[in-house]
Amino acid sequence: MIIIYLIIGYIVGWTEGALIVSYIFGKFDIRNKGSGNAGASNITVVMGWKYGFLVALIDIFKAFIPVIVLKEIFNASFTQIFVLGFAVIIGHIYPLPFKFKGGKGAASFIGFSYALDFRLGLFMNFLIIFLTIVTDYIFIGTLCMFFTLPLILIYFKAPGLTVLLSLVIAIIGLIKHISNIQSLKNGKETGLRETIKKKK
Repeated sequence: MIIIYLIIGYIVGWTEGALIVSYIFGKFDIRNKGSGNAGASNITVVMGWKYGFLVALIDIFKAFIPVIVLKEIFNASFTQIFVLGFAVIIGHIYPLPFKFKGGKGAASFIGFSYALDFRLGLFMNFLIIFLTIVTDYIFIGTLCMFFTLPLILIYFKAPGLTVLLSLVIAIIGLIKHISNIQSLKNGKETGLRETIKKKK
């Protein structure tokens, strides 16, 4: 069953909110604009926060819905629902139909967290919003959110496979954000406040 959940989740992850929104409302491929990332943050920079918010909702719910259905209706185990959510995030980051060029997984990660436990989702939401406001950079909040999950799972003695998968997500997240770290180091990273001012 684990293999089946991996396949289903990975395919669901191909629903790229950023590509849908950029094609419908902008008539272009967001991967050819801005940072080239197919995610809510790049949509916000290129098209404005309203479109970024829409993309975030799509990516949140594409992870939330399948996981919550498996959890509540099919009464799957924690490991099974975790595998499904993990696969959705991987499918979002590395979508096969789009030459493995997807987003960075933040919104899908939040949706996945809400489905695992509503309190976890609230905490992750708070973490990314708080750190983004304090630092002015979304990617800092995102990375802290990614690396917090393995610590929480270890603290609550979650199954080993879920801890391992959460570490994989965190490491992939770090790799995907190396460009942001380099841009910040070079003083070229666009802050949230600057983005909002430009796109009001």
